[in-house]
Amino acid sequence: WRCKSCFRQPIFCYDCIRWGHLRSPFHRVERWGGEGYFVPAWLSDAGVHLHLGHRGKPCP
Repeated sequence: WRCKSCFRQPIFCYDCIRWGHLRSPFHRVERWGGEGYFVPAWLSDAGVHLHLGHRGKPCP
């Protein structure tokens, strides 16, 4: 994974992209396509979800 919005566009593993972006859900990310290039992806693909209401927790 890499973040197009972060300074220097660092490369992250799955867990680091998720935990590092819990408070930055609107950053633009890419994941490794496996054929020598990155492909556009969503942070939701890495488990980052924005919960509105319920004080940031999922609906009961």
